[in-house]
Amino acid sequence: MRPETTDRSASVIRASDVLDLLQRLQPAEPLFCVDEMLLDQRARVVLATFDGDICHDLLVNPHPRILASLAQAGIRRFAISGPADLARLDQLAEPIIPLLRQPINSRHDLQVMARRGVRVFAIDHLDGLAKLHDEVGFDELEVEIMVPASLIRQPCEASDRLHDQAVGAMLRASRAYGFSTSIAICPGVSSGSDIAAALAYGRSLAQRSGIALTAINLGSAEIRPGGETIEQLCTAASAHAARLGLATTRLRLDTSRAVVDSSCSVVVQVLLRKPDAIYLNDGRFGWLHSLDRRLRRDGPAPRLRRLNGTPSGATRSFHVFGPTCDSWDAFETAMELPADVREGDWIEIAAMGADTLPWACAFNGLHPDLCAVIAPRAETGRTSHAAVPITHLPSSTASAQP
Repeated sequence: MRPETTDRSASVIRASDVLDLLQRLQPAEPLFCVDEMLLDQRARVVLATFDGDICHDLLVNPHPRILASLAQAGIRRFAISGPADLARLDQLAEPIIPLLRQPINSRHDLQVMARRGVRVFAIDHLDGLAKLHDEVGFDELEVEIMVPASLIRQPCEASDRLHDQAVGAMLRASRAYGFSTSIAICPGVSSGSDIAAALAYGRSLAQRSGIALTAINLGSAEIRPGGETIEQLCTAASAHAARLGLATTRLRLDTSRAVVDSSCSVVVQVLLRKPDAIYLNDGRFGWLHSLDRRLRRDGPAPRLRRLNGTPSGATRSFHVFGPTCDSWDAFETAMELPADVREGDWIEIAAMGADTLPWACAFNGLHPDLCAVIAPRAETGRTSHAAVPITHLPSSTASAQP
């Protein structure tokens, strides 16, 4: 059920953890949970260990509580996809610097974003650079020329050499237009060696072109199972930049997934149990879009939550299906659960902060939108968390695509 009130967005429940939340709310709909204390801690860690600008991408998670917590922790740079994202940033109390990460834009959107204060634009083609110059000009404007991740190592294939030439051409054109120029590694880095290669390529590019780069955006920090932690990546970036003499070049790093993912979970309910399969009240068209990838990685296992009784100690694998009749609403990777899982049980899936909310759509009328915030009862220092709101996502948050 939902909280009984005429104003759903004003409903409040205290929840010290997910089990406490389920006992009080007993939701019949999927529930997105945010641990704001953990989110705050993760954000402050990367800010303290990275000598540069930490960014959050709204495409990873645009929820207003997430954005507010990150801004309160000290993150000021937010990557946007277009003018619609600026409305979400307008709600933040702290001063924010938006960076446009989408290189393909209409002329109208470029004009709107420039009027709204966007001064950093992503570019991946000479024609896009010319369009930006025509519509926006160059007053205090910075362009981030997108560099494929394959190029950060020594170019060897013909395609790499062509990409390197294209990057050089955009760099020279940017200087001719009067822009401040940076590069952005796409999609990003996942190891210290990636970071070292990216910074070395940036230094080489600047030396070959005779242009001082304003910044090197390392892109998204992708944390691999068994790989380096986000703290290690941040420390490596600072150390490699100092070793390469890049003191005058600003570093940027998108830590969206590393910070947000572990701070959120999705709680779903079992609608039907078959001998070797379970059907959930959320699926591919909702927050579980990336469930296959998450089940395959070495992360926290899904946890069965039963309020009345104790689950079996024996486990088995179950095929997982969403609530719709669409054949795509099924998952390739099985889920290991107590063997006696039954209708009405809830399943908490951890590490679901990234690439979940933006993918949800209203297909089959089942758009999930119920969100809660988890906070310890005796929390100190951030008293605004004492009451935990159950909110509904604004309709603009959901993607129109499945």
